[in-house]
Amino acid sequence: MPRPKKKASVRRVWYGPDKLRLAYLAGQGMTASQIADAMGGTTGPRVRSLLAKVGLQLLGTAGRQVVQVKVRSADANALAAQAVKRDREPEELAALVISAAVKDPDLIDSLVDENDAL
Repeated sequence: MPRPKKKASVRRVWYGPDKLRLAYLAGQGMTASQIADAMGGTTGPRVRSLLAKVGLQLLGTAGRQVVQVKVRSADANALAAQAVKRDREPEELAALVISAAVKDPDLIDSLVDENDAL
C-alpha cells in the first residue's frame, strides 16, 4: 500500500506592515506566543526568529546588563527545556531565577552549600 503524501506546511509570508505590527506588539511587552496568536499563522519560536533577524528583542530580554555564566551542558539543556515550558528565553529565565535568589539570601543558603563547586 502506498504511503499517503504529507502536506507541506504553509509558511507565512511577512510583509512590511506585518513586521511593523510584530515590532509594535513586542514593544508592548507581549510574549512570543501571544504575538503569534495575535498575528495568526505562526508560532512563538518563529516570532523570536523573525525579531532576531531584524535586530529586535522581546521587551523582557532587552535593556539588561549582560553577565556571562558558565554552566554544565546538562544544566544548560535543562534550563532551555524549562524556558520552553514557560515561553521564555533561557537567558531570561536564568535572570529571573537569579533575581529571585538575590532578593532572598535564605533561598541561596538553602540551595548552595559552602562546599559546592562546579
